Amino acid sequence: MKVSEALKSLFRPVSVGREQAMVVSERIVSIATTISSLEYLVQHRHMDPGGLNDWDSIKKAREIDNRVLRSVVSRLSGKRISLGVHAGRLAASAGLLVLPSSWSTARGVLNLYNAVSSALLTPRHRFGTDGSDQVGNLVQTFNGLARLSASPRSKDTFLWGLALQTGMAYGLSGWVKMAGPLWRDGSALSGIMRTKTYGSEPFFRWTQNSPKLARTVTQAALAFESLFPLVFLARGRLTKSFLLTGLGFHAVNAVLMGLGRFLLAFPAMYPALAYVTVPKDHPIGRERDDSVLPLLGLGAVAVGVYAWLVKTNRRKIVLEGWPHTLSMTTRRGNEYRYEWGGPRGDDSEPVYLFTPAMAATAEHFAWITESLAYNHGKRVVMASRPGYAASLRHATDEFTLDEALDDLEDLVAETVAPDQQVVLIGHSLGGELVRRLALRLGASKVQAVVYLDPTHPAELHRSEQQREGAEKMTDSLEQMVRYLRWGTGFLMKRPQWVDSFPHNYRERHMAHFADSRLWEAALREWNAVYEEMLAFAGPLQVPDVPALLIAADDTLNSFPEQGELYAEMVPGSEIEARQDRQYRILPHANHDSMLSDSKVAEQVVGHLTAFVREQNRAEVVAS
Repeated sequence: MKVSEALKSLFRPVSVGREQAMVVSERIVSIATTISSLEYLVQHRHMDPGGLNDWDSIKKAREIDNRVLRSVVSRLSGKRISLGVHAGRLAASAGLLVLPSSWSTARGVLNLYNAVSSALLTPRHRFGTDGSDQVGNLVQTFNGLARLSASPRSKDTFLWGLALQTGMAYGLSGWVKMAGPLWRDGSALSGIMRTKTYGSEPFFRWTQNSPKLARTVTQAALAFESLFPLVFLARGRLTKSFLLTGLGFHAVNAVLMGLGRFLLAFPAMYPALAYVTVPKDHPIGRERDDSVLPLLGLGAVAVGVYAWLVKTNRRKIVLEGWPHTLSMTTRRGNEYRYEWGGPRGDDSEPVYLFTPAMAATAEHFAWITESLAYNHGKRVVMASRPGYAASLRHATDEFTLDEALDDLEDLVAETVAPDQQVVLIGHSLGGELVRRLALRLGASKVQAVVYLDPTHPAELHRSEQQREGAEKMTDSLEQMVRYLRWGTGFLMKRPQWVDSFPHNYRERHMAHFADSRLWEAALREWNAVYEEMLAFAGPLQVPDVPALLIAADDTLNSFPEQGELYAEMVPGSEIEARQDRQYRILPHANHDSMLSDSKVAEQVVGHLTAFVREQNRAEVVAS
């Protein structure tokens, strides 16, 4: 009988009223805020010069684009001021713990102080914040606004907002994980448990010894998160069971992963959820105002329409190309769109043809091509491979790198006169493609090949670090394709590198980045590249043409094996007498900044033009 009563109780609504929901929520999140600020106060040495959170170093990242907001954050980021703000947060949290619930205005102000101060301090504490801080901000913001609202309707509106945030936090997390095969098959759990930051060695060993049980545990957690939004449809019958499961979920995470503050931050949202899921025929439910729900429905429709408009507009930008874009059809039936730059008419001068990386377009070479064309008077061809940007892939066979090489060979035939030579320049995967293309075309057609931090086909065999990264690449690309197809591109934050390119390229860069076509093409190429790299047995074939390899020092520092691999691509470069094989390293540069940073890109141009000039001089002397 007791068991039966317990089960019945489990499926009864949680009788939490409006005032009780706010008070309980405020007190729980105040404890989390107290712990957070105490951690920063105890570890204040991290704010000293040279520390993890030294503001003089952190502010260089410029994560805040708004200048006014950046100025406010900077003023608050002195160590003494930061410590004072944290002391204020402790006082505000203490007030929320002890002040009577009738002091609604005071409690609202204290909530908002904690929320705003946390948001302003987040950039200052770049190392140390986590998702619990963001959840705490949400709880304090919604509770603060509810407290300062005059009418019950407004208060219920904000409590509904907090409750819906709870459903989205769990539901979206579950569905995002569900999309990844590593979560579905349970291997993601063991991967997390083996890390130093969030792992547990005993639990990792358990996942290895009991893989089927570990998979069951993982899938149960996914089911809990994915199905969490059902609480809104069950008239309160599922609320208690899901909230108890959530407490257990966070308790386990706190023990195994050290996420102790999550055990307070997420449950601080539960009272609002319990309040809004009480059925309308319950005395509490009859007093609750749900008139915001139709408005939220209209808002959801409006967001969907907005997402579709943004997606459609970006696709239009991607496909329309530049005003001077030309087109050609390759033997594979693919349509190459390309642009010319610089002077035309002198066939004695070579054409500089640029081949971009995977998940990149010709626009990534903007600083280099603009400088070559307009500062150095070189003839350049900029083209994105079919499937990227405005170039269209019509081939129906499974993609291989031979298809890409056929297309590139046809592009050379279209843009380079029969008695004219070409300088092939490729970045990352583009470097591997121009190496193979130079082997096809031979020395009579290729004046030089220039590798910019190129891909080497033996990378996965020589570098354990790159092999581990490659194993996760397919899943990452598949998720990008899936989410962008759903129209979520309007949510993507504009990356800093977009604004590092010339002004007239930025909108197009963002359109490409947030469009599923780029990631679909990248996934297609990656599947082919990954298969070929795993099968590569060597030796590396090097075209018998002058070759220059330009590497970023960050790449060499991050992947120690890369230096040896690069040396194989320009054999003889260590011998000064071999001027047709050169190897240059860009200081203070990484794989991307060698293109996106105007100053580093100009160094690339300097090395490139000097190298070609030396080869021309050598040819004159030889003749």
